[in-house]
Amino acid sequence: MDIEEKFKRLKELIRDLKNVAVAFSGGVDSTFLLKVAHMELGDNAIGITVNSMIHPGWEINPLERLPG
Repeated sequence: MDIEEKFKRLKELIRDLKNVAVAFSGGVDSTFLLKVAHMELGDNAIGITVNSMIHPGWEINPLERLPG
């Protein structure tokens, strides 16, 4: 399966879910997944980020500025 087929399959899988919450770290993988989920589901796709003592503020602050 080539990259285009994999991307098409990912979008199909996400659409089938109807609603999705993505564990969003701000890294490349979760950013990509959240972007595709939002492209396919709009407001039915959300990103969730944990703000706790184990995550320094400099990791969380940039995520708060993202649109949506």
